[in-house]
Amino acid sequence: MPTSRTARRTVTAAAVITAFSLGSLAPVHAGATTPTVYDGPYQWVEEFDSPESLNRWTIFDQPDYKNEKLVLTPDAVQVRDGMLEITTARHCISEQGEALTEDNIVEDPCPEGKITRYTSARLQTDWIATGVFTMETRAKIVTSGEDGLRSAIWMQNNHRTCSRGDSDSLYGELDLVEHYSWPWRSKQSVSTVHFSCDENGTKRAGRIFTEGKDLADEWQTWKVETSPDALKFFVNGKPALYDDTPPYDERDHITFDDLRTTDKQFTKILDQSWRIILNQYVENQSWAHPASDADPFPVRKMYVDRITLEGRPLTDDELGIAPAPPASGSSSQLPDSSGGILGALVGILTLIALIAFPIAGWLHTRAATPTMFRI
Repeated sequence: MPTSRTARRTVTAAAVITAFSLGSLAPVHAGATTPTVYDGPYQWVEEFDSPESLNRWTIFDQPDYKNEKLVLTPDAVQVRDGMLEITTARHCISEQGEALTEDNIVEDPCPEGKITRYTSARLQTDWIATGVFTMETRAKIVTSGEDGLRSAIWMQNNHRTCSRGDSDSLYGELDLVEHYSWPWRSKQSVSTVHFSCDENGTKRAGRIFTEGKDLADEWQTWKVETSPDALKFFVNGKPALYDDTPPYDERDHITFDDLRTTDKQFTKILDQSWRIILNQYVENQSWAHPASDADPFPVRKMYVDRITLEGRPLTDDELGIAPAPPASGSSSQLPDSSGGILGALVGILTLIALIAFPIAGWLHTRAATPTMFRI
């Protein structure tokens, strides 16, 4: 862990217990919560060229809500040499309340009588995307070929995640990559879409990119492109088209049919506000080959060199919104038929009559009035 940040380390084992009883701790560097509204093309670029670039990110500072041994901390994040660096490590401590520092990071299993804890990081942007957009990032994931780690680069929109029984939800999630560190899975870049909800949770569709060699320890470029017709994932410029479900054949890019939704719902979800999330997770579920406290756990790294985002809002036509009808009586067209001309003449004559009749009545009355009563 970087020594320049050791002095700020205040995360303790006691915090793991108290946070679960008191609720989640607030993330630091909290950004805007109001979605950004765009009226034209937009661009967002992050090059991590200085430590101040982290001011644009919300960095979590709390125990993980699924893995009670994992603490998410800003001390696991730094910007160095023009890139973001996330560090994931194991700690051995003697008692609850002891600080998790560089001095108690260990790779071997903790000895008897010691308490095992892990530190890692999750950070996210404000709401910076909507509609049709392309997001691309250059990153490197260093896993040491050991079980227990999932590194992820993903996007999420501003609707709450799904619960069982939800329906007609506008929740959306785009996983550019979920990279699992266990050996044969480390050769695969898993891209998954979660759009809307059903009785089992989210409606999802996945694609896998693989060339039969490990993707860890080398720089890769991940990209997602959205459109009203499809969601497309790429690794190093090559499309991810291999399906994540049986029969494991090649599929086209992901469409609303793959997600068991409608084209209208598909574009509505894209029309929401989106943010970018980066994180490394220490697994504790059996299906994900979790790290065992009894096995070695090398220090792991995730580096992000650059993120670029370009997009534009969806048009009314793409969203299926019909143009508003003209306001009543606001037509600027001249009458183009005899019926229209006749109607105009009738209107003019009616107006003349409305003015003339009162005047004629007043003149008649004045003429009939005796001279003595005239003024």
